[in-house]
Amino acid sequence: MADRFNNGFSDDELMVCKYCGNCVSVRSKFCTSCGKALNQDYLFNNQRQSAPQRQQSTPQRQQSTPQRQQNIPQRQQSNSQWNNKVNQAQVNSQQRSGSQRPHNVGFTQMNNASNPNNQSYLSNQGNQHNQGSSGSTTCPVCHSRINQNSNFCSYCGYVINNPTRHNQVPPSGVPSNAMQSLIKKFGGGDVQLSLKDLFSEVFCKHEKVEMDELFIYGTEHTTPLESQMSSTWPKPWLYSRVFALFAIVFIALYILAWVFENQIAFPGLMFIGALAVPFSTVIFFFEVNAPRNISIFDTIRIFFIGGMISLIATMIIATVFPSGDLDYTGATIVGITEEIAKLVPVAIYIKKRDSKYILNGLLIGSAVGGGFAVFETAGYAFNTLTEYSSFQSMMVTILLRAYLAIGGHVIWAAIAGAALCAVKQSNPFEFKMLFNINFLKYFIIPVILHSLWDCPLGNNMIIFGYVMLFPIGLTIIAWIVAFILISKGLNQISEISKSSKRQ
Repeated sequence: MADRFNNGFSDDELMVCKYCGNCVSVRSKFCTSCGKALNQDYLFNNQRQSAPQRQQSTPQRQQSTPQRQQNIPQRQQSNSQWNNKVNQAQVNSQQRSGSQRPHNVGFTQMNNASNPNNQSYLSNQGNQHNQGSSGSTTCPVCHSRINQNSNFCSYCGYVINNPTRHNQVPPSGVPSNAMQSLIKKFGGGDVQLSLKDLFSEVFCKHEKVEMDELFIYGTEHTTPLESQMSSTWPKPWLYSRVFALFAIVFIALYILAWVFENQIAFPGLMFIGALAVPFSTVIFFFEVNAPRNISIFDTIRIFFIGGMISLIATMIIATVFPSGDLDYTGATIVGITEEIAKLVPVAIYIKKRDSKYILNGLLIGSAVGGGFAVFETAGYAFNTLTEYSSFQSMMVTILLRAYLAIGGHVIWAAIAGAALCAVKQSNPFEFKMLFNINFLKYFIIPVILHSLWDCPLGNNMIIFGYVMLFPIGLTIIAWIVAFILISKGLNQISEISKSSKRQ
């Protein structure tokens, strides 16, 4: 019965979902009963064996099936204690409401023969993964073959028969608001981004193991194959924990500086205050990066080195084209200069990594822009402190630039990086790509937004002292463009994944 599973998985390679206690195949990314995302460690072990090797080993596993069947009574007897645990997990799952998130994470491997009730599951899984079987259907999102009785797609988690799932995907044809409508219109493709699901996991309880799983991605052995990449709605959450960590440290440093009048805390306030929002935003794009092919170390390296390269490039360009005062002409020169300067390291890293995914471009661009923003904000805070000798003036500069950073350099460089990867795709990087019309029509957006940001137009649009309405409006525009590019990136992953499966 090994042929019932793709990649040659045998019948006794099953998992027990610890969320609901039901059995799932080791190749499932989501439980077909409760729809919860499962631990993905098996992907990393499975990819080390090439597809031809797995196909060659399938006959041997088929020949060993009778031997496993002969050992069924022994396995049933030896695993009676495990069966009791499974039954208890099922009872606990029934007592929990559908929207409550359990505290345990992942799933545990078990032997199929240890539970006679799993025979019906095997029959369902056979229909689910065998495209020629009856009683099956196709997932409208990832186009995988699934059993018609399944509540959720085992590959992408799309809701099939269970409308009460806590992270249910809204129908793609019914946008929730005007922003959703714009993203659907310009994002294109079968995969439509849901803004609600994009932030649905922020306020859920998460275990440390979930964070560890995010941070191990991007190495040679932890990058999923193209056929295994998920093109579903990303549900990032770790960025909120990173921001909360920085906020706690910043508050502690502020108490140290203000209450105890300790000037040693001033450098820490400048650095943490400048770092909190840009780095948290970069982590957001790190989580959204569905290919999972850029490690957290590479992200941090691009953040600091790319940010420094962009600053140096800015100084070089500014000596040739000085901006002078920040009037409308000066603001335009600054916008063009700094966006081109940030594009330099973005293009270098995209060429070096041979990145073809739009979501890679978003992450690389955001990392470069984040590093640029951190160094710039820390410099402005230091200048304010030395020029005015005022702790309060320094704090106003840090806080003002912090809450505006989410719509500044980080998102502008992310748009440029995504646009460059959208033009490059699988082709080798060439300098002429920077003059491609499909790239320029996106690159002009951060240039315009940056120029408007620095121009005198927004100086009079201030309420409550520090709330600048004009930059907030520009931030909304920038993030709409970013969400459109995320949607395009997910559709690109979907097409690549389907093409890889057909091969």
